[in-house]
Amino acid sequence: GFQQGLALNHRRKRQFILLSQPLWDDVTDELLACTLLKTLYSIGLLSVVGIIVSGPVQPQSSQNPNFDSLTKIKEVLAQLGLSNIPVHFSAYASKDMNDKLKQLYEKVGPAGASLVVTGCLGSVLNFAKANRETFQEKTQIVVHAGGARLESNIRKSTLTREQILVPDLEAQANLHDKQASIDFYHMMQTSFLVPMRIISRHCIQELKMPTELFAELQSRGGSVGSMLHEARTAYVQRLWEVARDKLEAPNPSATLAINRAGFLARYCAEGYLEHHGRDIPPMNSILIYTSLAILAAFPQVFNHGFNCQEADVRSIRHHIVGADKMDSGVRDVNFLHSLMYQCFFKGCFGNASEFPTQEAAAVKLQESSDYWRYDKDDKNLQWLRETGNRSPVIGQI
Repeated sequence: GFQQGLALNHRRKRQFILLSQPLWDDVTDELLACTLLKTLYSIGLLSVVGIIVSGPVQPQSSQNPNFDSLTKIKEVLAQLGLSNIPVHFSAYASKDMNDKLKQLYEKVGPAGASLVVTGCLGSVLNFAKANRETFQEKTQIVVHAGGARLESNIRKSTLTREQILVPDLEAQANLHDKQASIDFYHMMQTSFLVPMRIISRHCIQELKMPTELFAELQSRGGSVGSMLHEARTAYVQRLWEVARDKLEAPNPSATLAINRAGFLARYCAEGYLEHHGRDIPPMNSILIYTSLAILAAFPQVFNHGFNCQEADVRSIRHHIVGADKMDSGVRDVNFLHSLMYQCFFKGCFGNASEFPTQEAAAVKLQESSDYWRYDKDDKNLQWLRETGNRSPVIGQI
């Protein structure tokens, strides 16, 4: 016990910087990620250096709706007892963005930090070009919720053939600033030499979650769970109004361009693909970006939950999770869902001012008759801190 205690006490916490670019009216993905961060923080697995919420690529008005995003994220973090985490807002790819990223990087220790990006890459590209040495020395890995593919390339210096990563320009996080994506991928592999781990749209689509998750959060997730449910409901209502009436969203460069048919195909069950009413039809899926990207930075989760394509470019190994529709890169959907459910609900009660209801939260697992059930035991996530190959056990089935 003494040896194990010393070992646990001296294990390094992985540092994270999160750069998020939420859709103008949706922060539910980021709010869910806050509960996940609380759980990982409580078991001593990570330290969050800071969060920056980015504006859209091309803002259409001076009244930027992402200020509301900032307020909601800060409110949930305060509820979770994480008000010490700095949360900033900055315009996309601006000098102010560079300054804020530099301030966060100054707090990163010698071992470096994982940079998680869930939006376009222009802000990171500008910062890396202006602060090359800092970026190279203090970035362990860049995890990007976007998309990429492997392409054959002839290296001019040696005339040898190698595979390189090129961005998937149809992915939402690359589409609205294609040149930044192209330049970032090129410089990461030729001059920055920092590992990339790309979580593709195909992987994200494979791991979409049932809407029952938010019903359970409302009824069994305490006050934080209720806040997440309310935020999700408001987002769905606004998105449906845009899609139903074919209205143009205020920030088209940063918002999903969607009409009625697109909304029904993306979010609703097959029986509602021809829905003609004005009320919101039943929805059957939730796309998760930020939490997935954070978890993918941890070797224990990455090795158990994903299959990936690898490319060694100039001795740096890069990963693509989900190369195409036929290969989502997901090894075990239920494992990853169960892990995220457990982290979400544990995070909701992580501030110890509220406690779980007597009846445990339960969510049906995909393509299975089994249910994930919340496990109150604090030891059920300790495998995340271990370096061995012990099989993880998450929640109760």
